Amino acid sequence: MRKIIEHIIIILSLVSIVAMFCVFMFWWLYPYQTSTQKQPYEVLTKEIHQGEMMVYKIDYCKYTDKIPTVSRQFIDGIIYAVPQGNAQLKQGCGHATNSIRVPTSLPPGEYYVHATVVWQMNPIRTITKEYETEKFTVLKK
Repeated sequence: MRKIIEHIIIILSLVSIVAMFCVFMFWWLYPYQTSTQKQPYEVLTKEIHQGEMMVYKIDYCKYTDKIPTVSRQFIDGIIYAVPQGNAQLKQGCGHATNSIRVPTSLPPGEYYVHATVVWQMNPIRTITKEYETEKFTVLKK
């Protein structure tokens, strides 16, 4: 009887290991489709004063209900990072406008915004995509 129980435990352990391996391989290799977006984002406010909101338009198709983390930076040769946020685009295709406050300490000049979007698809897989806006001008306040 003891031998039978030991064999059952060994078989269950092997089946569990194979099942976990299959789940991890699925998580790692599955070709997740997150979103597609028209590039570059169209800037609706071409000239913005320091401290004001820069508005841009996003044409997108979002294929998942996951909410990504978004990091944005103002770039003019030097990178000015702003706090991270979450993208709240609805699943499906459409248009959205988004805004970002131009820091009051950002020097006047010509910039574009670089966005890094990170999707956490499962416990072991993240997908990172990068997007940019058209150029715009920041004016002194």
